[in-house]
Amino acid sequence: MHRLLAIMAHGEHIAMEGARLQARISSDTETRKFLSRQARHEQFHSFVFSSAADVMASLCGAQSNVPVPRVMALWRRQIAQATQRRQL
Repeated sequence: MHRLLAIMAHGEHIAMEGARLQARISSDTETRKFLSRQARHEQFHSFVFSSAADVMASLCGAQSNVPVPRVMALWRRQIAQATQRRQL
């Protein structure tokens, strides 16, 4: 269970980064505000999942450090590359 929660935390972190990057490149004020708020929501979700994963890992005596799955690392790079090209 702790691994699933840790992977969910990674996903939420990627979503947060994506929303922040999109907010920076958006030309519309309302869209920037929405994406900034969305990034804060995703950051909170990441914190909750990460904290839950740490608690679950400590309860079962497992290592709480779960590596980022390769596909998620790929998504993170693709999001960064798209925003460098100013593509929402």
